[in-house]
Amino acid sequence: MAAKLRRHFAAGSEALIEALAALLAQLGREQPVAEARSVFAELLGALSIARIESDAARSDEILASSRTAIKHRLGLDRPA
Repeated sequence: MAAKLRRHFAAGSEALIEALAALLAQLGREQPVAEARSVFAELLGALSIARIESDAARSDEILASSRTAIKHRLGLDRPA
């Protein structure tokens, strides 16, 4: 990847991570930036793997499993 493109992609990624970290901080998470980076990495990985999966049902399951795991890890799967 060209250096200019890499810098642009990194800046966009960091903006998304910062926004997610701000939301996690509002939820009272102890390490919002670290968790935001972890969640971002899992989301990006799940999306990448789901997109290369040729079977639509398995692709959907990859995304659903990741969404469920992230929500559980962040405590967002509990009734309000």
